[in-house]
Amino acid sequence: MSKKKSFSDAASVLTYFEDCLDTRRSLWFCRDVLDMDAVRDNAACLGVGVDDLSSLRSCEAFLRSFPSIFIAVPEEDVRATLVEAFEEYVPGLRILLPREGAFGKHERVRDILESGGQPAVDRLLSDAVERPMKGLLDLSEVEHMDPSAIPSVLSGIPALDQLIGGFYPGELSVWTGKRGGGKSTLLGQLLIEAVNQGQRVCAYSGELAAWRFKEWIYLQAAGPNNIEAKTDPFSGREFYTVSPMVEKRLDEWFKGSFFLYDNSAPGGSSEDSILSIFDYPPPRWLPRFMGRK
Repeated sequence: MSKKKSFSDAASVLTYFEDCLDTRRSLWFCRDVLDMDAVRDNAACLGVGVDDLSSLRSCEAFLRSFPSIFIAVPEEDVRATLVEAFEEYVPGLRILLPREGAFGKHERVRDILESGGQPAVDRLLSDAVERPMKGLLDLSEVEHMDPSAIPSVLSGIPALDQLIGGFYPGELSVWTGKRGGGKSTLLGQLLIEAVNQGQRVCAYSGELAAWRFKEWIYLQAAGPNNIEAKTDPFSGREFYTVSPMVEKRLDEWFKGSFFLYDNSAPGGSSEDSILSIFDYPPPRWLPRFMGRK
């Protein structure tokens, strides 16, 4: 996008003197037109009548043209509102703020210009402090946690549990492998183990109908001593199933603890729908396990 086009797009939202802009230097974002006029060079403010800060989205190309945005506003609450808007609608901008006490008793940039001249105004920017980038953590400031004090859900596989310490709340594990390699069987076993430890679980299957998924899980949960062989009268294929009595016991055990995402509804397989349902807050931690081919 050209410089002219970027400036043209922003003109419907922001007020500035286009001939006074230099994209090599910081842009002053002022409280109003009078302060913007006092700074003049590389200065902008919201246009008259612009109250919806989400309109800053349409100024993204313009704002990103500058190395940083200096919010030259004395009121802390107004600055906070602007910072929040920039971080939401044009994320990743480098934002500079006046140092504490920089405005002194003055309420406007133009007041500083009148009392101390241009050097006093220039000091506002030269003494500015950079706001930490939203979305980045300083590793040195991350709180230390003792893994042994965090409850985890064990897989039931001693070697795996000893290696990773189980599955911790808030973590996502992605299991990959070839088709037919046993991913679904393994993940089903992990879900059963989690239920056995008093946790609630939820599964999503993009391949199996709900009744087939239930049959699969119930065969695993029942174990080899609680299943019986049957023969398909049409094909002669031998298969295994659980008896009605065992199924009833498993229904009672899984009730309220094991959930299956319903992908039969219109739009049920959309990513947004799946993630929103998986984010539904249950009374207890809900482990998420997802297998991919």
